[in-house]
Amino acid sequence: MQQNRGTEANSLQQNRDNEVNHYQSNQYNQYNNYNHYYGGGCCSSSSSDFYGGLAVGAVTGLAVGAAVASLPALSQTVVVQGSPYYYANGTYYVTQGSQYVVVQPSQGAVVPQLPGSCPVVYCGSGSYSYCNGTFYTQVSSGYQVVLPPTGV
Repeated sequence: MQQNRGTEANSLQQNRDNEVNHYQSNQYNQYNNYNHYYGGGCCSSSSSDFYGGLAVGAVTGLAVGAAVASLPALSQTVVVQGSPYYYANGTYYVTQGSQYVVVQPSQGAVVPQLPGSCPVVYCGSGSYSYCNGTFYTQVSSGYQVVLPPTGV
């Protein structure tokens, strides 16, 4: 009976170890996917190659379409073609009823600063910041949302 308990305890511990290792592996893969460590196109990046997958907020981790009850404390209003957007930590929101919904930024939006996690992408004769599936160019008032450069 004692041997059965010992075997069961060892089996449970091995299952825990396997689960932790699996979790750590998944976290590592998610980190690499989030930080765009993929083989890429014709352009190069200051950190690594990248991939324009699903847009997710840089710090919030919210996917496009997610709704929240209130904006982050340091959000800023960004007006594009007369429409207000709210920007915080690399994530854009619009009002929808009494909530705020995460959206893709509108081309032409200008924000004063980008999250520190955005790599610089060099393509042709230009350089772009790449954040959460969106390309930016530096302008006098900050960073402007632009179309992806040709070849990306």
